[in-house]
Amino acid sequence: MKQSRSIAFILLILALSVTAAVSGYIAVAPARENPKREITVVLPNASEERWNSFRMGFRAAAREYGISLSIISTTEDNETEQIRSALEEKPDGIIVSLLSDQNAELLEKASIPTVLLGTRGSAETDARLAQISLSSRAAGISLAQQVLSYRSSSSKLRIGIICSRTVSSELTERLASLNEELAKHDIKPAWILRDASQVSMITKQTENQADLIIALDNDSLEAAAEYRASHPDQISGLYGIGISAACISYTDSEIIDKMIVPNEYLAGFTAIEQISDYCSSRRAMENTTIDYSIITRANMFTKKNQQLLFPISQ
Repeated sequence: MKQSRSIAFILLILALSVTAAVSGYIAVAPARENPKREITVVLPNASEERWNSFRMGFRAAAREYGISLSIISTTEDNETEQIRSALEEKPDGIIVSLLSDQNAELLEKASIPTVLLGTRGSAETDARLAQISLSSRAAGISLAQQVLSYRSSSSKLRIGIICSRTVSSELTERLASLNEELAKHDIKPAWILRDASQVSMITKQTENQADLIIALDNDSLEAAAEYRASHPDQISGLYGIGISAACISYTDSEIIDKMIVPNEYLAGFTAIEQISDYCSSRRAMENTTIDYSIITRANMFTKKNQQLLFPISQ
């Protein structure tokens, strides 16, 4: 009996020793870090400062959620190739601003969680594919209302409309809602130009001069502002959608009268957040409409608008 107790005691001591040794190893062993999720961001001409607010947003979210980012730049010529290359790397998620709706099909067929910025083409959103954008209809109507407040005799307005030549359903919807709202007041544009080059604007103005211009995206607003700065006697009003430092500067100097500025910082943050949540819990991603402010020289220095225009302070 005494011998059995001795053996049991020895076994207990051995067990405690092993437990202590294992616990000691765990205490001193280096902690294993969970591998970071990889998200690829595909943007047209990604290095341009036009993307500053958006970049700040997705980088802030990446820090918060422990995301490793890869940024790929595209052009009209290489967008398809760049998207295919990005998908072959099989990231944990992908965020894309498309130049052409046709490439939405590539993303729809992939099994990778995807956020489309702005246009989505014919891609159907589902649990792993969502769209984040400024409401095209709301933007078009807002631009029309800004123009209609320009003069009491709105029927005499000679309006030129300009947008980029990208094959984008987002721009098509903006243009349609703008024209629909103008038509309610019997206003027909003097011209519509899908080319933001100075040469094309000069040609259009020579053929049928407009005294007021509406620009439907950042690049065309920059081009229209440059044109107005060079032809101050021709253009009496300029309205549009923009976000770049150039557009902000043109608004400050009142070359741009009113500018719709989407909250792209929030768009970037939300895109990363949605993919991170989907990867963690398979929570279905949702289409999101981002808000905007109408910026003028008179209100651009308010605290709210400064945070929108220069989100580095957030």
